[in-house]
Amino acid sequence: MTSWKRLLLPALALGIGLLVVTVLGRGLLFLTFLVAAVTLRAYRSSTVLQVDARGVTLSPAGSRLPSVLVPWPSVHDVVVGAGCRVGVRLRPGAPLPRGVPGLVVDPARPQAVQPALVRDVPGLDLLALRAAVTAYGNRVSDGGSS
Repeated sequence: MTSWKRLLLPALALGIGLLVVTVLGRGLLFLTFLVAAVTLRAYRSSTVLQVDARGVTLSPAGSRLPSVLVPWPSVHDVVVGAGCRVGVRLRPGAPLPRGVPGLVVDPARPQAVQPALVRDVPGLDLLALRAAVTAYGNRVSDGGSS
């Protein structure tokens, strides 16, 4: 997600809050900030995939799975499957990412992406994902995220 899009919802909440305070007076200032805080928290918790200098972070967003940071030295590639599913394939011998209790490798499919490292990413911007992953010296593969 581009940087201006990340700021759109908080800016909108702040603008609405200022409008409410201006129109209805200072009595609703607390309520306005409360609504803005709840909106911002909901927005931040909806982030499912983050690619940065540390690695690839897969967050829960509606699932019971914990957030998982896979550092770049452990990433073989980022895999995009059908239906905007994104997974991280680990390098052979890479340590388990924190938050992943264990992985089962099928000998018949050793390169399969493990379910604990796959998330549905609604509204996936594939071009932005490719650019971000490539910027950190890795690659995006198509298919094989199951």
